[in-house]
Amino acid sequence: MGRILRALPTLLSHLTALLTLAALTRRLWSNVRFLSWARRQAQAVPAAQPHVSALVPARNESATIVPCVVSLLHQDYPSFDIVILDDASTDDTGVQLDNLAVASSRLTVVHSDETPPTGWNGKSYACSRLADHATGEWLLFTDADTRHTSQSLARGIA
Repeated sequence: MGRILRALPTLLSHLTALLTLAALTRRLWSNVRFLSWARRQAQAVPAAQPHVSALVPARNESATIVPCVVSLLHQDYPSFDIVILDDASTDDTGVQLDNLAVASSRLTVVHSDETPPTGWNGKSYACSRLADHATGEWLLFTDADTRHTSQSLARGIA
């Protein structure tokens, strides 16, 4: 009997470890099934593809704005436009955007030097102004220093 009592803590710790391992395995299996389902959903193309407006607030983004806009322009999605608010940039962000807009009818550039009203900060006010210019059923707000894969809009809508 003494031997069994001495082995009981070891047995309990092994049992606890086994139950923990079983719970973690169950959680892992659940996550794998969910990721598989999510991947299938992302690849499914909806029957009706809504128009999407990609909205980008930009202020002094001359180092990053061109790659961002180019990645948005190269979407494998049929119905989208891009609206960018050049928010009083003091670098050549606005010039770069105007040059890109000449080359693409999907791109609209709004220049502003408007000060946000009391209670607003710069980025949230810029996003609100962008939403006012949007024509899409769906709005994608993204920063000027992001890069997008060609499937970003299609997967987001799916």
